[in-house]
Amino acid sequence: MESKRRSYTRPWFWLLIILMLSVVFKLLLKEDTIPTYETVEETMLNSDNSLQETIQTESDRTEPQSESTVQESKQESAAKKTFHFILNKSTKKYHTTECSGARKLSESKRTDTDIEAQTEEEARAILEKDGYELCGICAKQVQE
Repeated sequence: MESKRRSYTRPWFWLLIILMLSVVFKLLLKEDTIPTYETVEETMLNSDNSLQETIQTESDRTEPQSESTVQESKQESAAKKTFHFILNKSTKKYHTTECSGARKLSESKRTDTDIEAQTEEEARAILEKDGYELCGICAKQVQE
């Protein structure tokens, strides 16, 4: 009795598979999408030209600033500081970073915030305007 051979053991099966894969790859990797390779010299020339164009467009775009404008921007950046506070969402209280009560807050109630202001009192006023009040522990530290 003659045994049946499985089709994947026959040579014509593998030829068919190779043919189908080559068709699929030709469709996926169309001839026009294959990148062309430049020589090292062409790459260097192109990069030098693009660098010179970038430098020239940057110099055209920038306008000289007056001294007063530069001084004003320096004063604004020097005048404003960032103050970090910890907010309790459930009690609507805010804490400083040194507060022992803030360390005990659970992550679900806690929100960290940064406020830019000239003084810490100004930053506190912003928080109080939003409906928060200073916690008792922090209030004692502030009075001292």
